[in-house]
Amino acid sequence: MTDVMPINGPANFSFTFSNASLASLSDWPPGHIDESKWKSGLKEIERHWNILQTKQIWSPWPILSFCVGSVEAPLPNEHLSPTQRLARQFIMERDGGGSETIKIRFFLFPHNQPTYQSQTVAQVICETKVGANIGDVKMWVDALREEELSDKNMEEIRVAININILTKKTSNKEAHMNNKSRCPACGSNDDGYYCENCDRYWCVSISCPNVESVIRNRAGLLEQVKNFSICQKCGRKGNKR
Repeated sequence: MTDVMPINGPANFSFTFSNASLASLSDWPPGHIDESKWKSGLKEIERHWNILQTKQIWSPWPILSFCVGSVEAPLPNEHLSPTQRLARQFIMERDGGGSETIKIRFFLFPHNQPTYQSQTVAQVICETKVGANIGDVKMWVDALREEELSDKNMEEIRVAININILTKKTSNKEAHMNNKSRCPACGSNDDGYYCENCDRYWCVSISCPNVESVIRNRAGLLEQVKNFSICQKCGRKGNKR
């Protein structure tokens, strides 16, 4: 699956729609939108959403949330005259599928709960055809340049970068601890104990070939878990995994 890249800036930060928050703005969408086209376009893009929401999207700025910014779509059939419907059907059959373009812009924010459209720092544009095959959507990112950012934008970007750094550090630490507390022989990190003092893991699964002899010798008494929770190296009690 191809990543979605920015057309006017570096690819510094990545996100997916599935791990970003869906924002609700107080001043958007504007009151003069054509609701029939808006709904028609969103209904069409929903056909592709299972694929779109997992695409890795890159931006010059950290992104924490998104919302629908604009929808360009043809009128749905029920709003067309019989002649217009026939003309649409003829064009679709002639072109072997949909020929009318749908373009949806998603506003992107460096804030979890933005309030105003002015907090947008980038947008993802999704372009497809009516009735296109699932996943046949062109996507790109159009971001504000640094000189176009407001003071508010810059402040929220700085906060988001700190959140991004903290999240990565936490994830890396959890991954490191998970690897350290996994039995190299059977792969289990549930059936055993971990000693933070010695940075060692010992398995208590009888099926594990590396189960410590002190535990294997008591194989018939595994219900006495407390006997196996003590680190044989330092004597401290380990944490159950």
